[in-house]
Amino acid sequence: MSELLDAMRAFAAKLYSAPALRPTVGRIPSEQCIPPERVGTEILADQSYFSVVVNELFIAIGRQLWATYDPMVLVTIEYMYGGTKLAVPVVIGPGTIKRPGEQQIPHGIVINDIPVAGPHPYRGGPVTITMLLYKIKHTDYARGFLRFAENISKATGMPANIDTLEKVGSALLEGVDEILKMKDNEPIAGHMFTIDDSTRLGFRSGYGVLMSDSNAQISKMRVNDGRLEAQHGSEYLPYRDGDYVLYSISERSRRGEVKSLPFYSLYEQGLQAATANDDESWKRAKASLLSLYGQMVVCPDLISSEVETLTDQFTERLLAARKRRTGLEALRIGEKSRETVEREAIVRQMNSRVRLLDL
Repeated sequence: MSELLDAMRAFAAKLYSAPALRPTVGRIPSEQCIPPERVGTEILADQSYFSVVVNELFIAIGRQLWATYDPMVLVTIEYMYGGTKLAVPVVIGPGTIKRPGEQQIPHGIVINDIPVAGPHPYRGGPVTITMLLYKIKHTDYARGFLRFAENISKATGMPANIDTLEKVGSALLEGVDEILKMKDNEPIAGHMFTIDDSTRLGFRSGYGVLMSDSNAQISKMRVNDGRLEAQHGSEYLPYRDGDYVLYSISERSRRGEVKSLPFYSLYEQGLQAATANDDESWKRAKASLLSLYGQMVVCPDLISSEVETLTDQFTERLLAARKRRTGLEALRIGEKSRETVEREAIVRQMNSRVRLLDL
């Protein structure tokens, strides 16, 4: 992982120092965000998950700038994962921007809500985000490599293990590096910043923006339900005066989705065993539950509070499955008893008639 981190830092430094337009960058103040409860929440170490999302990517395709170029955004997130520094690279390009069935990218397009990373447990320490907007000249060679980079980056959003990310991330950077070595590929805007929970403000949820227009005034903008708007007189309208990337860092107390995590198969095995309704199967179900708990405790993708909540939920489901199976068995036995009662009634009736004949 250290080799990938070194490659990421060197790559970001090279792009960041390249000649580019002077961008406008910054965080949107919480008082300029609607609804306000989406921002300003502190992201606490070992108690919260964080996610990074590109809420809007606006590319003015109709400008001369984009007549012979494709847009590309490279985002990297560097943070602690499983006790190790992890760097997650993501590429957003024409493959993301183009809608299914379209032959060309339309004039002026907004891409909404593209997940970049997370939800990941925040383990404390600095989180470094690098965001670079590039123009890539139209060539079959460039587009081929860009599609390659985009496809690889899809595998890095939720890493199952660091070894896989090492290989995937290195391949992605090699592909992007090959693209940028070609002539006429230029950076449009970029910035790199670090958030640390040891600072006075701490690590908090909020919106940030990267804009190609060096004269843009963030003080006259707002974020309304995840969309960037600029003030025009007494009203706010969608901002369209330049290329920009609006992104957000969000906080949540629960990961939610766990079916993709390695331990989930143990829960399914335990659930299946719990429905067998025999002592040996129930022993297997309880053993699966114990192994499940052990794996969740050391899982780098879960915080401790959710481990306990999931353990309670899984235990309740296994007990409920066993109870339901027992109930179904009792119902089957009960149905047999009613049949037996009916047969016995018939026999008694026949016996009484036989006794009458004996008189």
